[in-house]
Amino acid sequence: MHDYVKNLADAVRAARENASMSQKKLAELAECDDRTILNIENGRGNPQFHTLCTIMECLDIPYEQIFDKHSKSASFEKDRLTQMIHNCTDKEARELLPVVEPLISLVKKRNSDRKNATAKN
Repeated sequence: MHDYVKNLADAVRAARENASMSQKKLAELAECDDRTILNIENGRGNPQFHTLCTIMECLDIPYEQIFDKHSKSASFEKDRLTQMIHNCTDKEARELLPVVEPLISLVKKRNSDRKNATAKN
């Protein structure tokens, strides 16, 4: 299976499940047949470009997650954060930066402390 097809299958399934959405509901939102969603998630089929874009938009899947060979994000959550940042205006990014930087430092320190505690045991 081509990387793009697998990326799409994995991304659509993960985003749909994360949204607690059925294949049928996604098909309704994307105005396509529910077999189209089933085929995409199973790495089969070749959806029309318009349908593909609509599905990705419904699930808020960034195009980089599917088509960028250099995008190596390991999780839906990280891709979601990336997309949220991408959708911010420059002003919003400036306002968020002082809040996000300390949060990231705090989470990394907590994870490091847990890792060190586990290594000692």
